[in-house]
Formats: sequence, structure tokens, C-alpha cells
Amino acid sequence: MGHFMWPFFMFISINTYMKDRLYLDYNSTAPLASSVKSYLISGQFLEANASSTHSSGVEALKQVDYSIDSIRNHFKNNSNFDLFFHSGASEGISTFFNLKPTDIMVFFESDHPAVHAIATINEKKGTTIIKMPILENGYFDEEKVVQELAPYQGKEIYLNYTFVHNETGIVWPLAEAEKLKEKTGCKVHVDCAQVVGKTEQWEELNSQLDFYTFSSHKFGGLKGCGFSFVHKEFNYRPLIPGGGQQAGLRGGTLNILGIKTTALALDDAIQNQNFNSSLLLRDRIEQHFEKALENLGFVVLGKELRAVNTSLLCLKKQKGDFLQIKFDMEGVDLSYGSACSAGSLKGSDTMRALGKKEFANQVIRISFGPNDYQNSDVIIKKLDKVFQTLT
Repeated sequence: MGHFMWPFFMFISINTYMKDRLYLDYNSTAPLASSVKSYLISGQFLEANASSTHSSGVEALKQVDYSIDSIRNHFKNNSNFDLFFHSGASEGISTFFNLKPTDIMVFFESDHPAVHAIATINEKKGTTIIKMPILENGYFDEEKVVQELAPYQGKEIYLNYTFVHNETGIVWPLAEAEKLKEKTGCKVHVDCAQVVGKTEQWEELNSQLDFYTFSSHKFGGLKGCGFSFVHKEFNYRPLIPGGGQQAGLRGGTLNILGIKTTALALDDAIQNQNFNSSLLLRDRIEQHFEKALENLGFVVLGKELRAVNTSLLCLKKQKGDFLQIKFDMEGVDLSYGSACSAGSLKGSDTMRALGKKEFANQVIRISFGPNDYQNSDVIIKKLDKVFQTLT
């Protein structure tokens, strides 16, 4: 009997454990959307391969097509783009930057580790790699980028552009990416992993840009799923060839469960997004602790245009990993640097990119969900409990 009951008791234990914790790490991954949970509990899944021609396969393909329509309906200016599914943002990035030795790859010091990783691979192939610095405010110098790329006019230039930064939450407007393309002739990949529900007009695709990549788990979908919009005039080499699935854009049997739940999660995210309330909570947190912890050298980084749910905080007299442990012990989940580099002791590469390498090990990131403003007092109280031990 014990063997049969163990999973049930484990499920109860996990749920009780999670109810006692405060989750402030949405930029790492968002909890599953309620519609996704309901769908998974229902167990009403299509088992067939969407490429099969029998009735079940046709029905599976219909579900995929329905999900595609649902996702497309949430985005403006998407008629010039094809949509294909993949395993997430890292694959989308690797697909765009599946380059030849004669190509030019351009990215910024503050870009996601996945971009740095594919740059290393491309460099070994002989591809010219250009890594651009960013300014202390988290933005880039447009003219410096243009000047750096001037010698490569006439060549194939591929540039990564982070719409919303995962650590600072800083927003780079898409109009600036369009300017870079106009002035340099580059092809532009827009990293959209962090945008859904976190900045206004995130669903408006700029039709002049080439490639947009989204990751489902960042807005309540399953991990290991994602999608990209690719401009119909942009020719690229698929990273994963296969049997002609997705019109040759990405091979492999379609992940019907991932696709269906991505569409459901996106629906939920759009229904629940609340920019004004999230902004009020973010500002309340920052203003409260800037005043309360002034003697600890408390600094909010990236105060320019930012995601409404993100605060990157620097305590100049405290180590970020030490703070994360203290918060963890008090039942608060937040990040010390990027979750993708968890386990690394080198601290935040973003801080180094911002010219603040001396504080690379002294930052924490708070990132919350669209409904957390309802728990503002609880959040402030929980955070206060830890911070008071430092004063």
C-alpha cells in the first residue's frame, strides 16, 4: 500500500510546501498558467502524429492549426511572418545564428548566455564575431554600432537585439532595432523571451525586422517549448532538418502538447496582464527599500524604461548569494544573477557589462507575476523580515 500511496502523499507535500513560499522569480520561469493546469489534469490529449494521414492524425493537425491561429491572433503586423515551433529561446537563437564562416555575428555584452554560447561556436567555424559594449544605463550607443559595422557593408550581418533584458528588465524599443537595420543592412533577431505581459505593446511586431523568438515557460507554458516568427523574405538555414514538418522551417515530429499549452498560456497571460498594478508594486518595493536601506548602499539598477515586473537590486555591502540564501530560508524565491548560470560563482555578467564589475557579486533580482500586486503587503513584509537583519 505504501508504494501505491507514495506519489499522492508526495503531491500533497509539494503543494503544502509551495503554499508556504513566496515566488518572486518569474523571469527565471513562470508558474504554469491555470488553463494549462486544467488541460493537463483533463488528460484529453491527442496521441497521434500530426503528420499522419489517418483520422487521428488529421485531428491532431487541426489542433496544431487552431493553436497557430490563436497565437497569431494575439500579435499585430504578423501577416509577413511565418510561425514555427521549437524547444524554446535557446533553440530559436541557435537557429537564427546558424551561420556560415563568411557571415558576421553581432551581439551585445549584456545578451543572454545562449547568445554568447552560439557566438563561441560560430567563431570556431571562422565566422567574424563582433561583441558590442553597452552603456552604464543599460542601453547601447547606436552610432558606435554603426561605425563598427561600416567595414562589413555588403556582407551578411546578423545582429541579436534583446527586447527586454532578463536581469535588469531594461526595454530596448523595436524602433531602435529598425534604425540599426536601416543604417547597417543587418538581419535582426529579437529576443522576446521576457516580453509577454511585461512591457506595453509587446505584441506589436515590427515588420521591418527579421526574426522574433519566444519561450513558453516564461509566460506559464511548459518548459521545452517555444516559437518564432520569421519574416517571409528572410532566408535562413534550419537548425534541425527533418521530414518536411512545419513547411521545412524546423524538422521533427510536432510537439502537440507543447503547442496546445503554449496557446493556452498565452491566452491566460494576455487576460491577466496588468501593467499599471505591476508598475505600482515594482515602484513600491524599490522606493520602500531605497529609503529603508540607504545606509547599506542599496541601489536600483536600470531605472530607465523597464519591464513592469523586474527589479535588479544592488546592496554594496552584501553578497548576492548570501542574500539569496537568507531569503530562501525565509520562504522567498528570488534570483542571484541569471538563473541560466546558476551554480556559477563568478556573479552577474550583466553587472560587468554595465561597467560595475566590483558589484557583480552583490545583486539580487526580484521578478513577480501579474497578480502579485494583490499581495503587495505580504511581499513587503516578507522582504522586510530579511532586510531588517542586515541593518
